[in-house]
Amino acid sequence: MPRVKQFNEDDVLEKAVLLFWEKGYYATSMQDLVSHLGINRASLYDTFGDKQQLFEKALKRYIQTNSDKIDQLLALGLTPIEILKRFFQNVVDTAIQDPNSKGCFVVNTTLSLQAKNNSILEVLNQNQENLKLFFMKIVQKGQSSGDFNTQLNSQSAANYLVTLFFGMKVYGKQNSTQQELVDIVKLGLNNLL
Repeated sequence: MPRVKQFNEDDVLEKAVLLFWEKGYYATSMQDLVSHLGINRASLYDTFGDKQQLFEKALKRYIQTNSDKIDQLLALGLTPIEILKRFFQNVVDTAIQDPNSKGCFVVNTTLSLQAKNNSILEVLNQNQENLKLFFMKIVQKGQSSGDFNTQLNSQSAANYLVTLFFGMKVYGKQNSTQQELVDIVKLGLNNLL
């Protein structure tokens, strides 16, 4: 008779997100995972696969959580400029309220990949494309509503906003002040007007 799982997969995956986010892929051992997740090695392998498979699932969970936050923001019915202001204010708030300066799991993963890991790179590239698409749609809506400069190339503006986002995530890991980050957002968004 098969054994019944004594753990909630979603809870374990959420713990894995936090551990990988804090330590990174390479610094996290299988023993770290077993200890932190509170499940035995056999259950870990049976449920999530090897370390890389678990890492990819954790990274996808983190990305989905952030994507859900974007959907919630879009559902508020705000103007395009208000959407971007709220989006980037969240970046500022997250950086300031992070006592461990973990930064962004996606950015940390991108910066730490020592070798081309095609499956992880694919997840990162898809996330970046989705972010570009989100920004491009907002810029186009803002151009239609008169919020943004109609002379801007919306694709170039989206690339710029992705770069601003990732740059702020890296800058925010350091001893940045809230005012410094707010000023970066203000200057960054002024370039769209």
